[in-house]
Amino acid sequence: MRDGLKILKLPGYYGPTRVGWVKRISGDEYVLLPGHRAVWRTSGSRLLEHIAADGPGKDHDMGEPSKVEDEINRLLVWRAIPADEKAWAKHVERP
Repeated sequence: MRDGLKILKLPGYYGPTRVGWVKRISGDEYVLLPGHRAVWRTSGSRLLEHIAADGPGKDHDMGEPSKVEDEINRLLVWRAIPADEKAWAKHVERP
């Protein structure tokens, strides 16, 4: 996994999905920087890849930006999809 803006799918069929800036600390240890947000589907069936490329659209909603960082381990992330910075610029602030 590389540093940058990511959509992260965490473990579990109904596991949470987050969007935010990821920074590598060391080895397989990363941090999801403050400002990351939970993302969930409200309608439709777009793929995560399309959401990463096009932004949340009207078929997805998001939680409030996090005030703290979240330590993550690459081995516990099911998917890490690079997200388009322009499509997400008004939803996730760049650190």
